[in-house]
Amino acid sequence: MSISTRRMLKIGAALLAFTLIAGLLWFANGLVGNPLSHLLANRAAKRYVAATYPHLDLELEKARYDFKSGGYYVHVKSPTSVDTHFTLRLSPWGELSYDDYEHRVADRFNTLERITGEYRKAVETILDGDDFPYRSYISYGEIAPYYEHKEFGPQYGVVQEELVLDKAYDVMELGKTAGHIVLYIEDEPVTVERAAEILLDIRRIMDKEKISFYAIDFVLNRPREDGKPDVNGPRVNVQDFLYEDIYEEGLVERVAEADRTLNEYYAEQDAKHR
Repeated sequence: MSISTRRMLKIGAALLAFTLIAGLLWFANGLVGNPLSHLLANRAAKRYVAATYPHLDLELEKARYDFKSGGYYVHVKSPTSVDTHFTLRLSPWGELSYDDYEHRVADRFNTLERITGEYRKAVETILDGDDFPYRSYISYGEIAPYYEHKEFGPQYGVVQEELVLDKAYDVMELGKTAGHIVLYIEDEPVTVERAAEILLDIRRIMDKEKISFYAIDFVLNRPREDGKPDVNGPRVNVQDFLYEDIYEEGLVERVAEADRTLNEYYAEQDAKHR
């Protein structure tokens, strides 16, 4: 083999190795980012927080890579304020692209999220408990936010922006005016009479367990032999059915009316989008 041939083979091998290394680096960068961009993101986040929130006691986590966007994000939180935590998003060059402090902290989204979590946990303890007498496939509770423009149902809930940062709320007291329960039950027969019976029992159970709520979304479906809910079969469906309306006298008629009204609303919405 001539010297020139050996030299060409060495050059080819070097180029192949370089290509493989570059490909691996490009692949790794797409998954975990690169050290320089991490450094730029961390520095930029520290400078931004120091300049924008000098009055707050804040701690910054290390920048993390978001492979979906190709950018970085930094979680920021206060060790002295349970509701003060937010996220910064930055480009690979350390430029800030988004700060959700206004939404999460100033507009009290975190506060609402915290009290909803407390309420949800209390509700799920009952609805998901071994003693709960019904088979459900969707069940949870929330402290409902107030919506100024609501297309269907009564207006109720807490005004998010009026919540007090870090305040220890009595969530069951809030539940009296803002508690919203969602419960999908599998049972037979699927009739308004059976739905009324179950709703009356749900109120009894919640009263016994001291779980307050203002309204409930309730669906009664027929169970299927394969263990899945028969979502395409007959159902009774009420939305934002008020706690104060769950009493025996005339309940069947109120459930029937609520089911009919909701079905009419769905039909109107479907017609608008055809």
